[in-house]
Amino acid sequence: MQDLADLVPKQGRERGHYILDILAELQQDILAGQGTTALHRLQVALRQQAVDWADLPPRLREILTEIDLRAALEVAKLTPVDAAADEA
Repeated sequence: MQDLADLVPKQGRERGHYILDILAELQQDILAGQGTTALHRLQVALRQQAVDWADLPPRLREILTEIDLRAALEVAKLTPVDAAADEA
């Protein structure tokens, strides 16, 4: 899992693009009826708090917060209830 965590960008804008790309991949995989690793990568990306939010402009902070919220919502929707309880 550490290898995946190393892939999460440290800069705000790049992190946002990274998460949006994973969300797009997740959508494509779901629509194609394929298995996906995107969900796991989203979980890892959301756990990584490498971006210094205090140094970001307010508008970028707001946008990144919305991206993280959307990603967290998708993770919650697609994570089985038993698995979510095990991670808590």
